Amino acid sequence: MISILDANGTKRSSLWSPESGMAQTPASKSDEYLNLMRTVALPDYRSTPGNNGAYAPRRMEGDTAHFLMVTFWESEEAIRAFAGDDISVAKY
Repeated sequence: MISILDANGTKRSSLWSPESGMAQTPASKSDEYLNLMRTVALPDYRSTPGNNGAYAPRRMEGDTAHFLMVTFWESEEAIRAFAGDDISVAKY
């Protein structure tokens, strides 16, 4: 997880991807994965108090689709309310 801090050092955003890279799927399954993100994960993030936005961009590269989960939060406490105590572990 990569944390983005504001000028006061308050955590405002998190980028998560496995091994500090992007989640990957075969291109043939990328629409299915993107649909899961759009119908389950993104609504779950966005409905959590303290979430200020969530996005799951996809990049196609040959036979592989790369995904990156980008979320914005008002506080680290809001992230913990969503993800649990260990915020380094992805929920999706």
